[in-house]
Amino acid sequence: MNYDYKELIGRAVSNDYLRGAFLLFLLHLFMFYPVYLENKVFLASDAVSASNATAPLNKIYEDTGEYPFWQPYIFSGMPAYSSLTFTKFVYAPNLLLPLLGFLFPTKMFSLLFHIFLAGFFTFLFLKRRGVDQTASLLGGVIFMMNPYLVTMFVFGHGSQAASAAYIPLALLVISELWDNPTFLKAALTATVLGFQLQRAHIQIVYYTWMLIGLYLLFALVSDLKAKERASLILRKMSMAFGGMIVAFGLAAVLYIPVKMYSEWSIRGGGGGGGGTGFSYATQWSFSLGEMMTFLVPSFYGFGGRTYWGDMPFTDYPNYMGIIALALALYAFIRIRERLVLFLIFVSIGSLLISFGRHFSLLYSLLYDYLPFFNKFRVPAMILILLQFSVAVAAGYGLNRLVEDTHQKTDKKSRKKNPDRRERYFLYGLLSVAALLLLVTLTAGQIETWFQTIQRAPGRISLQQLNALNSERFDLFIKDFWIVMLILLGFITTSYFRIRSGLSAVSLGLITLGLTAIDLGIVDNKIMKSISLQPASALESATVQTELVKLLKQDEEPFRIFPAMNLFSQKYFAAHGIESIGGYHPAKFSIYQSFLEKMPFGTSFVRKYYKSDEQGGAVPRNASELNRPLLDSYLRILAMLNVRYVISPFPIPETSFLLRGEFSQTRSGVGVSVIVYEHTGALPRAWLVNKMKVISSEREVLDYLKSPLFDPANEAVVPWEEISLEPAATGKLSFNRRSNSEFEISVETTGKMLLVMSEVYYPAGWHAYLDGEKVETLRANSVLSSVVVPEGKHVLKMKYSPPGFGIGLILTVLSYSIVLTVFLVHGLKRFRRRRYQY
Repeated sequence: MNYDYKELIGRAVSNDYLRGAFLLFLLHLFMFYPVYLENKVFLASDAVSASNATAPLNKIYEDTGEYPFWQPYIFSGMPAYSSLTFTKFVYAPNLLLPLLGFLFPTKMFSLLFHIFLAGFFTFLFLKRRGVDQTASLLGGVIFMMNPYLVTMFVFGHGSQAASAAYIPLALLVISELWDNPTFLKAALTATVLGFQLQRAHIQIVYYTWMLIGLYLLFALVSDLKAKERASLILRKMSMAFGGMIVAFGLAAVLYIPVKMYSEWSIRGGGGGGGGTGFSYATQWSFSLGEMMTFLVPSFYGFGGRTYWGDMPFTDYPNYMGIIALALALYAFIRIRERLVLFLIFVSIGSLLISFGRHFSLLYSLLYDYLPFFNKFRVPAMILILLQFSVAVAAGYGLNRLVEDTHQKTDKKSRKKNPDRRERYFLYGLLSVAALLLLVTLTAGQIETWFQTIQRAPGRISLQQLNALNSERFDLFIKDFWIVMLILLGFITTSYFRIRSGLSAVSLGLITLGLTAIDLGIVDNKIMKSISLQPASALESATVQTELVKLLKQDEEPFRIFPAMNLFSQKYFAAHGIESIGGYHPAKFSIYQSFLEKMPFGTSFVRKYYKSDEQGGAVPRNASELNRPLLDSYLRILAMLNVRYVISPFPIPETSFLLRGEFSQTRSGVGVSVIVYEHTGALPRAWLVNKMKVISSEREVLDYLKSPLFDPANEAVVPWEEISLEPAATGKLSFNRRSNSEFEISVETTGKMLLVMSEVYYPAGWHAYLDGEKVETLRANSVLSSVVVPEGKHVLKMKYSPPGFGIGLILTVLSYSIVLTVFLVHGLKRFRRRRYQY
């Protein structure tokens, strides 16, 4: 076989797909050039928090080669792998993407490149559906520059953006599989959906599968109406569902452990599968009024403190571009193809679902009856399907607009008899101009009205509120002018397309340019709201401060109690320091219930203070303290192995030994913290010879806070009492510890209960006494324990993610199926080419 390489290069340059990819990447590179070319990162708090959580786990893997399935550094320990905190090597494209990023110094290439892929996959989808090159590029630009995707990347939620990037490709492969069902296309479907599953933002994946499920339903109804052969329909359905099953198999190594852990987390109701509560799940519900942000980005402020909508907070407007919206509406009105009708249905459906509690009739129906739907919160997240639908429909709309504005008469006849299309665009120009004039003349009255409908963000003075409202109005009026001018430019271009014979290419390029400017202005505001720093700034959390050095001098296992606003931070986790606090959206449900009954947020320190006449805080006298209650809290801290308490305020407690005061920099602000050593802390494991049986969880938590509870000598258990020897004594020592297992030598004079300050999770932690598996028992609401008979024994505790083994087998099997199909197809194609030459 002799190849003409000049001819091959020429074909590549003239290839529409390659040119489209090149143009989209140039635009993408321009948007994020400081990240690509200067190795900078957006230093968002969520990005720092995620880095803090994974940094010590990465270190464990790099130093020992042991995969850290367990996360010991937050909430007294929780799964790392099954909670999606650390899933290294699961996402297959991450093994290849670094090879593409060798030209760029940024460490964020693998995540950021997905935003380009979102645009390219949309472009690809439109091209494969027969849409013109320029119109396909427009769809790609709209989805790639979608403020939602940009916000998710900038604010440290890269997995959302990366998962959403697969939406257009997922719909493309499933639609092409339905149109022409083959094993190769089924394998492609499995690969695409499997990679999105591996990217592991489960909520975005769920919405994607809702989308393709609806598409299959639409396609099935369409085929039934067309009286398609039953055998062909059956083949299409078999191929589609087969591809989806294999796709799940590609990610089974992750999702089976995640599903099994979810039954123990707050997302699964602790074994009941109940999911999140309805009010909690619908906090971030979109609203009818906020649809105005589809037209003017800053109508409800622009995120942060300027936001005045119904959601608790937000960082971005749900803006899609005024031209994108106009062209999508044009497509919805003018085109009656199956896909466009499907997009209309998806747009309306996703919008109604996004209303959440504001349209509870629909949302509660899905929440109660749609499998797994109740595991999710943030209903507004489903707007990604609306945004994708608008991007695709806009491509169709521009394609149709080019056809509808094609000149059919000469200039003389048009001057004498202007056609109806000219009049429509002229009316549009006059309407936009009139609206601009009206707003200009009545700006003062609009600002007054604007202030009456806005709400204040918490308690602020009237002067501060007036200043904030003025800032909000300035944002609105500037965005209004930009949007109207962009729209005016688009309508004018379309008008001249008819009036003066402007070429289709010129119309498309101007539309592309105006859209990129429109969305670029919004994206630039989002990016400017977060500090752009060198990549080393993200790693600065691992630099040891004097406080960290003090804590790490203690070589025995211990935990810290970071009080007040420090409780939810992961700063200490970055240094491998274990805490009873932290943040995770899917922590253990039993631990969450425990925390809700204990004052380990802001209220613990406040119990030592009272308000003065000026509204400040002053220490309470000893006689004013609730001593029995405080002593019970100290005992609970002791059983959690809390040896150090870190507080922004002094804590006058006799069992707290002052170890120093340190200055910390958090979010660019210097704060002082005081470190105490809790001298009454219990070790990580201890022996007791007494137990109290209480079956009610509420009564257990009440007893833990009573003066009767002594964790050093007694365990509260919910199971049937086991006879211990009250006079028995014993001793223990840790032989070794690693991330996923530890070993304890125990010696007792009689039957005792070994209590471990480790969260009770018998599905993952397994106990072996002298090599024989024994039952792990629940003690003191959240801890693990094991009954130990008289004599010398060795207890081994080993953690393995439930379902990991079967998930791994299914994933290997699924990869084998997909690779076999690709290999067979490749061999067939190779033989055909060989015969041709």
